[in-house]
Amino acid sequence: MVDVRRVRPSWFRGQSGDVWRETPPAFVKGECDDFNFDAAQVFNRFSGEGSWDRWLQDGTLILSDIFGHLRGVETEIHSEFDIGPQQLIYQDPILRALTASARTDKHWRLIAYPYITKNAATSQKTGFLHLDLDLKRCQTEGLGKNMVQSSVSLTDENDKGCTLVIPGFHKCFQEWVSSNQDVIDTKVSRHSNTDMKGMYTVEDRVVFGKPVPTPCPAWGIRLSRSDIIHGSTDEGTRLRLVIFPSFTAINDDHKLMENPDCMNWEELFSCHNDLVCLPQALVGLKEWTEPDVIFERNILLGPDDNRAPKLAENIRKQLVDSYKPLHPLMEIEERHAFGDRSPFVENNVARGEDEDVELDEDRDDEEESERVSHSNGQDV
Repeated sequence: MVDVRRVRPSWFRGQSGDVWRETPPAFVKGECDDFNFDAAQVFNRFSGEGSWDRWLQDGTLILSDIFGHLRGVETEIHSEFDIGPQQLIYQDPILRALTASARTDKHWRLIAYPYITKNAATSQKTGFLHLDLDLKRCQTEGLGKNMVQSSVSLTDENDKGCTLVIPGFHKCFQEWVSSNQDVIDTKVSRHSNTDMKGMYTVEDRVVFGKPVPTPCPAWGIRLSRSDIIHGSTDEGTRLRLVIFPSFTAINDDHKLMENPDCMNWEELFSCHNDLVCLPQALVGLKEWTEPDVIFERNILLGPDDNRAPKLAENIRKQLVDSYKPLHPLMEIEERHAFGDRSPFVENNVARGEDEDVELDEDRDDEEESERVSHSNGQDV
């Protein structure tokens, strides 16, 4: 057995606890590795007993306080949540474990695909309704059927400004598709999602369910299957800050993603910054065949309910400890590079985050759900 602590001392730097007192096994990079894990056990481990059953029932789930450890850097995150904070989210081991478990294929070789953040001001038009699937390609190629969408709320939401979902829609998804096959066949595949405006009718809402508001508390997350119709309320009564991670599976060649139209591994590599070991694979800075990554994966997704949380806690501590001293430098560099367009300039405006405002009388619920608009030109 190789003396790993001597050969790779960086693996152990800054770590504590019995997770790191054992010598990792010696892997050969690129060797075949048939790995399986208990999705229900891992999911409940990090989200609470009974969460897995609720996930299977609804296909969508809000988990409170998953990112509660970031409250210590709340001021820094709220001053600029477009770049640095996204890395804290993308490289989080618990979010990655929950996502891998929630996927129907249990694919664990994931990478964070640069997606989108939402900075929705009071009364800003944000309504839309869609599926995170290209319905034609999902049917013919299976494209997107295993993906899980997640969102991380940085502010407390209410039922006027939050995500809309149809809980349990995954159970009737195939029936709904069959009833709309003629419409689906006429659509031109242009995007990896399908706009529900005009497609999900008033009759559909009676038969298959109506979109309902699902406000998420600050530092909580929402997970949803790709076959769950979801969207956003039309306009909110308070500031809404959300990060939308998007973990996509890496193919066996470690080059292409499960969606061949997306950026490849090398292109994603250039989009991310360097922090710690296992999360480095989540942002493309290490490959999933690296022995240290495999060692950590085996613990995080393994059967030991004591070691896995300790490892996750250690990784999270390293991430936050790396972020805090770099934040002032990030502000200097961003202000220099972007001037008045820097997120720091925009977010320096005082905000009443916890203060609701009264809006005009609500539109009819059906009309509001059908209406689709865009926030900053993006749907999430």
